[in-house]
Amino acid sequence: MPAPAGVGLAIGDVGKTIMSLAGYEDVWSQTSGQTQTTINFANAVFDALKEVCKVKASENDLKAMGVISK
Repeated sequence: MPAPAGVGLAIGDVGKTIMSLAGYEDVWSQTSGQTQTTINFANAVFDALKEVCKVKASENDLKAMGVISK
């Protein structure tokens, strides 16, 4: 979850490492399920980053930004 500027990385140690490598500075986290194992938590953080990277924009918005698709 995005956090206000200056909060820092309010997330577990593995999450801090992954988020700092991804360039994020202010993050809150909330987990559910089997997140106590390091691998599960790391996978959850990585999956969250993949979801953030998905961008939805209309054709008009893409044209206004100058995006050219083939």
